[in-house]
Amino acid sequence: KLYEAGKRREGFVDMMHDSGFKAVVMDRGNKKLLIRMLNCILPQEAHISDILSYHDREQIVDYAEAKKTFLDLVCVGDTGDIFNVEVQQEVDDFFFQRCVYYGCGLYHEELLEGDYYDVLKPVYVIAFLGENFRHENESLWDRDNIISRYRMIEERTGEFAPSTIFVIFAELERITKTIAECTTEQDRLFFWFRNGWKYEKLPEELTGDGFISDLADACRVAAFTKEKFNEYMSAMKNERDLQYRMKIHH
Repeated sequence: KLYEAGKRREGFVDMMHDSGFKAVVMDRGNKKLLIRMLNCILPQEAHISDILSYHDREQIVDYAEAKKTFLDLVCVGDTGDIFNVEVQQEVDDFFFQRCVYYGCGLYHEELLEGDYYDVLKPVYVIAFLGENFRHENESLWDRDNIISRYRMIEERTGEFAPSTIFVIFAELERITKTIAECTTEQDRLFFWFRNGWKYEKLPEELTGDGFISDLADACRVAAFTKEKFNEYMSAMKNERDLQYRMKIHH
């Protein structure tokens, strides 16, 4: 319950749910936190120092019958690279195809009539997964190897093709470390992303990490403005209604 005795409960949003995730990362006041989150996951050559803009999350369709897609978050970094960030609780057999579809849609939208292909910027589709992505060799993936990055390469030589569409997963089901075992910023981010909602206050073991402390503050329900709190509650209701409809149709 988010209210107790007429007051908001002290606690944190669940960032693995769309409503909690969006309450944090879509708040423009949390831009610096979003940048740190992205840089924990992106390859070194793609690290960003600023977010220039947030884009419409509804992808444009080319014809009336085309599938309409609403993305969780789309933003543009200081080099023009485009980032689509998603959270996904369950991973089905076609989730990778869905991510490529998202990326292709954003890549396609970059060009206007008269533009040439040299203006295209890379698109990164980043997904925080509550369920592990299924790999061919599971022995290569464990609690110290939870980020998988896919890009276009030449099959025989492994040569990296020009930067186009990247698909990156953070497989949070693999997080089995205790707080004491989380020794890196990435460890602590993923631990909080998966477990933060369980706490009433920030665990003492995480208070020395300024980034995680700031992230926890951004997740604190009691700190939301009335308008943001109402938006969050509405988003939670819509999310639960959608989950219920999907459940009864399966």
